[in-house]
Parts: sequence; C-alpha cells; structure tokens
Amino acid sequence: MPRGQTLIAAAATMSLAIASAQERLPTVPPSNYTAEQEQAATEFEAARKVPVFGPFEPLMYSPQLMNRLRATGDYLRYRSAIGTTLSELAILVTRASGPRTMSGMCTVRSPSRPASRPALPMPSPMDADQAA
Repeated sequence: MPRGQTLIAAAATMSLAIASAQERLPTVPPSNYTAEQEQAATEFEAARKVPVFGPFEPLMYSPQLMNRLRATGDYLRYRSAIGTTLSELAILVTRASGPRTMSGMCTVRSPSRPASRPALPMPSPMDADQAA
C-alpha cells in the first residue's frame, strides 16, 4: 500500500477510535442519579456554588472519587503551601502556555458577566517580599 493511502487509513482508524472514546462515559442526567450521586452533587454545589460541570460530569460514575478530586483541586488552589498569590500565578502561566487547559475548563464565570470577555481586575500593589 502506498504511503499516502496508509496515512489516510491510519487517520480514519484514529478518528473512529476517538469518536467511540467520546461516548465511553456519557454524562449521567441528574434525574438518573443514585442516592450517592445526589449527595455528591449536593456537596459539589455547596463547595463550588455551581452544579456539576465539565470534567467532573464523567466522574459522577464514582461520586466518592469526584468529591475527592474536587477537594484536591480546592486545596491546591486555595490552601497550598505557596500561598494564593503564587498559586494563581501558576494557574495563569499554565493556562497561557497552551490551548484550553483543565483550569480553563474549570473556570466558573459569573452569571452577570458575559462569557466572551470577562473583566480583568486591576493588579494590586506588590508587597515588599513580592517585589524582591
């Protein structure tokens, strides 16, 4: 088989594999939640102030894992040893370093602000230890 046809066949096979992989864990509709899933969704909404979304939806198949990963993300973002200022800087640098990353998918937008262009806050003056 010539090289061009081999590449086309490989691309077709990969696209079929990707298409079938996307349906492996479809989103569980809230009306079909088990008691454990309902409890996990309630805990998620209490912590994040939004219903289960994005990368957390397939994790509803394992509600305990979903809540542990949410708590891990909250810890890393808000209570890490490097502090919130450096943590936010690391998130922004990671997000800017490539195409839409996980932090971009998990960003919660205010319902009052349009999703197209969120307002950026003015930077606060640096502390002496930050300026050094």
